[in-house]
Amino acid sequence: ERERSGRRSRSSGSAMEPHLLHARARRQKEWWNGACMGIIILATLVFLSCLLLGMDGSTDLESARPSLGLRTTKLWMSQTRYGASTTSINRHRMQSSRSVARLAGGDAKNEEKLAQTSSPIPAAASLEENPTIFGKILRGEIPAVVVHEDELCMAFRDVNPVAPTHILIIPKKHIPMLSEANDDDSALLGHLLSSARKIAKDQGLGDGFRIVINNGVNGCQSVYHLHVHLIGGKQLSWPPGV
Repeated sequence: ERERSGRRSRSSGSAMEPHLLHARARRQKEWWNGACMGIIILATLVFLSCLLLGMDGSTDLESARPSLGLRTTKLWMSQTRYGASTTSINRHRMQSSRSVARLAGGDAKNEEKLAQTSSPIPAAASLEENPTIFGKILRGEIPAVVVHEDELCMAFRDVNPVAPTHILIIPKKHIPMLSEANDDDSALLGHLLSSARKIAKDQGLGDGFRIVINNGVNGCQSVYHLHVHLIGGKQLSWPPGV
């Protein structure tokens, strides 16, 4: 009798084990579902809080939606205006660079025509009255890659170079051309050449360079503000141009 009772107990225990396992699995599933639902609710509350805080303190989501749309539109319009402004600046820089290339560059095909069509002008009394493109560069109205500047002169790269190194050195005083300089300008003229020597050294032109000053129509001068061409960085030919 005792042996039969033990067998019934073991068989009853074996029969209960699947039921217990099923109940445990169901509780675990319910726990995970509850945890996931809690996370979703918490994330939703955080999102709604951030949304409401960003809408001028509005607590009515429906009334706040137009405000959100208006802010998005304003942001888009601001970005559009910024893009248009940047495009305008880039266009101005490009046009300025083209102007410098057209009037001050080393375009051999057009330089002679420009020299023939340009007219000499009298010396300006001040920098503000200097009408040339170099006057505009000195005033900062046209951009330039400046490599040297002191109280008497400025040097910047030619935007249309005829050699690897092509730098223009101009006096800050408006002297239309070399032939119109006077004896009082002797120190300034010497300073231009001295500056050219220093710049050539800084640019690594130890193997040689060329200094060119165009004067008047036959000298192929197209900008009537005295300027010194510093040219180098390669083997130059001779004669330079006749």
